[in-house]
Amino acid sequence: MIENKIIRLPKKGRLIVVTDIHGNKEDFDKYIDIWDKNDLDCHILFLGDLIHEVEYGKDLSIDILEECMEYFDLPNFHILLGNHELCQVMDEFVYKLGYNQTIEFNRHIQDKAINFVIKDNNLTTDKETIDQYYDMYKYNFESFMRQFDYFCITENGFFFSHAGISDSALISLINKEIDLFNLNIDTVTADYIFLEEMIWSRPYDDYVETEIDIFLGMVDCKFMCVGHTPYNGCHILGNQLFFDSSFATDNKYYLDIDLSKDYDDIVEVMKCLKEVK
Repeated sequence: MIENKIIRLPKKGRLIVVTDIHGNKEDFDKYIDIWDKNDLDCHILFLGDLIHEVEYGKDLSIDILEECMEYFDLPNFHILLGNHELCQVMDEFVYKLGYNQTIEFNRHIQDKAINFVIKDNNLTTDKETIDQYYDMYKYNFESFMRQFDYFCITENGFFFSHAGISDSALISLINKEIDLFNLNIDTVTADYIFLEEMIWSRPYDDYVETEIDIFLGMVDCKFMCVGHTPYNGCHILGNQLFFDSSFATDNKYYLDIDLSKDYDDIVEVMKCLKEVK
């Protein structure tokens, strides 16, 4: 079976799972320090939304992406696509804290282009050159984000995505209108609509415990772990665990999972949550 944008992790080693950094480089650095990149059996997985700030004055999304580019070829470094990355690469507007974060991200790219042309190279203001570097940086960042995977499945029964499974997305799966393991979102097709539904969905509003159970049965997994919906720490809905790693929350958690272990229930999974100060 051909698979596209799916990470498969074996029943071996350790998995550190982080979500919703949203441009907070200080938090990002803490999780990178926890990860042992030299141990190929120690994996780190970001569940999307690395970019777009949620706390004023802390947006270092560009710096985070540049550092991720350095690690991206490592076999134990993984990133899933979040709704904010999807909006950015599809040039769709997304709003938070009262302003357009897609435009704000583009302004950061513009600042980077200006700094490179004027400050780093001691050149006078040259709009045409700045625009050329802006286009280059924008293309490079968005091409990089397009490489992010959509889902991660572990041999010991975990399904990871940015968010949950909306009832309409689940219906598409049940009716076999899309192939979860081989999505193509280059254009706005049924695949794109399905993925957009998944990575924007919220618990209770878009789905309940029944949908989670049906979905987990379809993908042959025991647990689903997601970010996206802030709960100032963590929350469970059936066999789904939500947690916050940054995202303007007082209680910041990551998951530290033993990939070689079989977990019995969601309560045991919650014991994998570690708090970061």
